[in-house]
Formats: sequence, structure tokens, C-alpha cells
Amino acid sequence: MTRFRSFLIFVCLLTAAPAARGQAPAPLTRLTLDPVGQLGGPSLAIALAGDFAYLGVGRQVWVLDMRQPAAPVVIGQSEPLPAVIQDLALAGSLLAVAAGDSGLHLLDVSTPAAPIWRGGLDTNSRSLGVATAGPFVYLAESGPFFGGFKIIEISRPDAPRLLSAWRLPEARQVSLANGRAFVAAADSGLHIFDVQDPTAPQRLAVVHLAGAQDVSIAGDLAFVALGAAGLSVLAVDNPAAPRFIGHFDDGNGVYAIAVMNQRAFLTDSFDGFR
Repeated sequence: MTRFRSFLIFVCLLTAAPAARGQAPAPLTRLTLDPVGQLGGPSLAIALAGDFAYLGVGRQVWVLDMRQPAAPVVIGQSEPLPAVIQDLALAGSLLAVAAGDSGLHLLDVSTPAAPIWRGGLDTNSRSLGVATAGPFVYLAESGPFFGGFKIIEISRPDAPRLLSAWRLPEARQVSLANGRAFVAAADSGLHIFDVQDPTAPQRLAVVHLAGAQDVSIAGDLAFVALGAAGLSVLAVDNPAAPRFIGHFDDGNGVYAIAVMNQRAFLTDSFDGFR
């Protein structure tokens, strides 16, 4: 995970009561700091499309031209969002942004060099994971009262509409495959949903894996990052009856996982990216 130091720019306004002629000025009575810009911050999310990479950097999305992979160039930045960006997913020319306590945000990236905020939805919980399919956004959110797995319709970006919500206070991340949603939900494990009807998702199974942080699907296999407990692999050819087929744990933990071309890419707490 790449991290940047965050640099905030403030306008400082000092005010004091006016002084009479010949008298010393009164002491300052108020100090106001108004943020006017932001640079850098923790980098927790990335999405790729064609020649461009969209990177969450603090509260902004940075757009990178990747035509020279050894020398990527920043060509655009969004306006700062209200909270640090946790995850990103593309839906055509829209970028869905899970932005922690500020919920879901939608950016128009049809012109990559000039991302424009189009709309958002305050979900009353902490948006951590996001996936997209067609005109729908799938959110994994944490929170004691409103956290859970949520499906939002975004055909009108200026007015996103919550279609359904399933309470899961510890939801961390979501992946989609074949009309199913796989939700990693910390100590409540992996939850598998049928989402063919986005207005009424049906839970098919729960696999009790403590510490589920992330999930990636490759064919009929689900790879579940379990934090300090390592990585578990499940067969999900029958999503209503997933089967445990393997486990990896070298003592470093696994906190994020992606699978491509029969290879698993993971991050841990000691060796970084592997």
C-alpha cells in the first residue's frame, strides 16, 4: 500500500475588537482556519481503465496517464471530497468512490484530465468497499446501526437511489461474479448473495471465517483475505454450499487480495505487496 503525506492549505483569518485612537489594540478574539486546498494523503484505492489509472490520494482522485508505465504522469485531480477515499470502481464514464464516513460519491471521468463530481449519497455509515455492474453500485459499509451491504441505482448520477440494504455491521469489501455478490465482513465472515434482483438480494450462504478483510473471485474459487489469519480459498461453484479447499498463512497476514491469470497478488503487514 502506497502512502503519501497529506498537505492541507488553509486561509487564516484573525479578528480583534477595534481599538480607539491612541490605545493599544485589543487582544485577538477569534482564529478561523478555512481549508482551501489539499495535496497528498494516504493512498488506499486504485481503478484502471485503458491507458488511465484512477488513484485515491487522501480525499482526492488523481488521474494518471499510464501509456509509459515506467513514467506515469498525473494529468488530472478531482476536487477534495469530505473524507479519505477507501475504494474505487468504474461504471462506464462514471467513477464510483467509497469515501468513508461521507458515503458514496460519483465522478464523471469522460474527460479523464478533468474529473467532475456529479452526485453522491450519504449512507449514514462508513463506505469501505465498492463494486459496479451496469447501472448499479454495490457497497460494503461498516457501522453499528446502518452498516451493511447496499445496492444503489446510479442511472441518474445526480440522484442516486438506494434500492436495498442488508445489515452487516462489519462489512469491509465486496466482489461480484455471475449474478452473485461476495461480501467480506470481518469477524462475521464471508456472505454470499444472489443479486439478480437488485431490489431484493437473497443471502445464499455464510462462511464463518473470522477477520475477513477482502475477497477476490477467480472462476469457481473465492480467495478471502483474513488479516492476521492469512488467506483461505473456497470452492463456490455451488454458491449456496461453498467448500473450504485450502489455506495460506506465513505469519505476515493478508489484508488485500487480487487474482489474475492463475496468480494471487496480496498485501501483508510486513513484506508489503507480493
